[in-house]
Amino acid sequence: MSHVTLTSQAREELEKELAGYLKHKERNFARILTSLKRLFDRWAMERLTKEVHPGMKVGFMPFLMHIGVNGTTSGILAQHLLVTKQAMSKTLKELQELGLIDIRPNPNDARSQLIFLSDFGLDTVVKSRRSIGDLTARYMELIGEEQFQQCMSTLLQIEQLHLETPTAESES
Repeated sequence: MSHVTLTSQAREELEKELAGYLKHKERNFARILTSLKRLFDRWAMERLTKEVHPGMKVGFMPFLMHIGVNGTTSGILAQHLLVTKQAMSKTLKELQELGLIDIRPNPNDARSQLIFLSDFGLDTVVKSRRSIGDLTARYMELIGEEQFQQCMSTLLQIEQLHLETPTAESES
């Protein structure tokens, strides 16, 4: 960990810059995203643990939501979710233990396996999508459908920017 010593003038300038940021913190993009993520996760956990399974975790949902009716491989799933193979393996094991997924041999590639939603997993995903649909409808009522669709388009553009921008990790 490096240690920084500032001159009094440099510290004063940085404090002034920080004060400027703090004046507008309610409109800080990173703060809003972080808050929305936490609030959405809280909303989802209340429903998942009550309506689906007490051992359910919000972190499982992206995995489940990316498994289509024809199944998928762990490699494709990891790619879509931007997670490591190690994280993928751990989560798939947990999902299998909860009875949410079935893993079967891949008839097209003996080196890989296909991941499918179990009956319980399919029921969980459909119930979750219905719930998210209800929440989305509430958002549209709040801000109007046109404004909601514009918000979604903007967020997709921002996501695409990040997907196209190489990270320091991918450059090495």
